[in-house]
Amino acid sequence: MRTDAYDFGCTELNDFENPQIQNIEITNPDIASWQFGDSVTIFDITCENISENINSWDEGMSFRFDKSAIKFPITLHQGEKLQFDVEFVATKIGASVAKLTTKSDADEEVTANLSGTDAGTDVFENQQNNLRIYPNPASDQIHIIGLQESTKQIKIFDVLGNERIKYELSITNYELVVDVGDLSDGVYLIQVISHSEIITKELGVVR
Repeated sequence: MRTDAYDFGCTELNDFENPQIQNIEITNPDIASWQFGDSVTIFDITCENISENINSWDEGMSFRFDKSAIKFPITLHQGEKLQFDVEFVATKIGASVAKLTTKSDADEEVTANLSGTDAGTDVFENQQNNLRIYPNPASDQIHIIGLQESTKQIKIFDVLGNERIKYELSITNYELVVDVGDLSDGVYLIQVISHSEIITKELGVVR
């Protein structure tokens, strides 16, 4: 089976009247893609950080879907898809992530990784020096634009305070692309360090 990572973008905090909606697909590849394939039966979908109740927003949850509308077990023949909508509203500052994982008779299960963020965090801007950091959350790379001549280092720390990434800058690095592909899913802190200040920002990594 196949599925994907889904980026819901950003919403205003707790703007439950205007959720972002994406259609999630779980596909049994057709015979042209996988000639040794077969039918697969999905018995359940397990949830992490996502509400199964479409009629209300569970406390602390930013994602929800109508699991009761999916009538398990579902058999997908080659080329067929299971599709359903998921809604997202940011309920906290920073990145929100969730996972949907199949339980089936396939050799390997698949997981749909969901991500979203609050509107104030999707693109971080420091108004004083026009520093911009995006995307947030990120999967492979982040872009840092508007670095000053005084900027000397970029550091990324995990939640335990361990330094995971460090860049030394020269005055020619007014724009920088930072590779975060080796970081595990989670929340990190990024520091932009100059001679006069340290700007610290929460960074989400999801795939």
